[in-house]
Amino acid sequence: MPGYKQTTRLLAASIIGGPWESGPLSRRIHHAISLKGLNSERLALDLVHRFGEGRTPSVKELASAIAANKHFEKCFMASEGQAEWLRMGVEPAQMNPPKGDLATLPLPALATSRDVCEWLEIDQPALEWFADTRKRQPHVRDERLLHYTYLWKRRRGKSPRLIESPKGKLKKFQRKILSEILNKIPPHEAAHGFARNRSIITHALLHTEKECVASFDLKDFFHAVPPARIASLFRALGYPHEVSRILSGLCLHAPDAHYLGSPLTNLPFPVQKKILSPHLPQGAPTSPALANLCAFRLDVRLQSLAQSMDLTYSRYADDLTFSGGKDLKKQFSYLRGTLSEIAAQQGFKLNPEKTRLMTQAQRQVVTGVVVNKRPNISRAEYDRLKATLYQCAEGEEKDALLKQSLRGKVEFVRTLNPQRGEKLLRLWEKIT
Repeated sequence: MPGYKQTTRLLAASIIGGPWESGPLSRRIHHAISLKGLNSERLALDLVHRFGEGRTPSVKELASAIAANKHFEKCFMASEGQAEWLRMGVEPAQMNPPKGDLATLPLPALATSRDVCEWLEIDQPALEWFADTRKRQPHVRDERLLHYTYLWKRRRGKSPRLIESPKGKLKKFQRKILSEILNKIPPHEAAHGFARNRSIITHALLHTEKECVASFDLKDFFHAVPPARIASLFRALGYPHEVSRILSGLCLHAPDAHYLGSPLTNLPFPVQKKILSPHLPQGAPTSPALANLCAFRLDVRLQSLAQSMDLTYSRYADDLTFSGGKDLKKQFSYLRGTLSEIAAQQGFKLNPEKTRLMTQAQRQVVTGVVVNKRPNISRAEYDRLKATLYQCAEGEEKDALLKQSLRGKVEFVRTLNPQRGEKLLRLWEKIT
């Protein structure tokens, strides 16, 4: 007969499938095992309370929770270790109905890894390879087998930023996850970055013509989101543990230092450690949406903080902005301290070098947009772009990608300031 630990593992594997709610779970326990004095309803309530309703644990987590349950242990001992198995084997995994507003989302039904294979149109070995379920990518020595390409982007006066771009097939899978799952979930109303019908301009408009504007920055935004939170997000959408693990694996990455060169070794050790640990790669289509959704609870708390102080709050990616009347100048120290505390509780950290309080007597800038009277581009930014356009127009070699990038910047200026934008557009048209 199996011992206590093995019994808990067998029971966990037998009851893991199906909705993670006390009623259905109680019935699965009742039909799986018989122990002297075992109250399946009590055990089910204990387990659901332990993990939360709708949050399906892994088999390992569930087995540990059953093993630690005093009621189950007492019944096992009373039965002298003689459990009667009424139904052995693993139940077919099922989607767990999401709660609240998430219940109405038109998400793909993916109950098993086989369902994910059919959805992505690949076989099981390929799925495991791309999701890197066996953590092989950090040990790959053939560059052709890597899932990502790496580029260090230089920044004036700052450490270089690593851009990790997924290759063809993985990028295709990530785009599907983005379009058919992540884009179906509305972000918090305060989030303006990477959100439909919201932008840098809608973010800036909220803080236009305010007496005081306070700006904060979240340090290492993408790296600050723990992998466990990504898996929890997918589980909250109703996906079983195995499917959540696979979807997370397709969206996370841990590179090998071998391919990152000297820019990595020149960084402080804590930064190196973050880069080499599983994280949301900057360059993957799914990363901005996942970071946004994982910051939902942060937005909820900061919105409440802003309302309690009669302020306006919004977030554009890692840029947090609060604005209000002249009282904000007196409240700034309290706001900064409370914000720092809330951010830390949500797993984020403020960058003190990018904390600013701007009054109407100063130039108030929100994510690069001047907001004193109306959203506008700063004179310095306008002059820099104008100089770049002149240089490109007079140069002999024309870079198509650069020209396309400059057109996007010109259109942005036209949106903020049509008069200045038209001048820049005429310069851009000279780049042939």
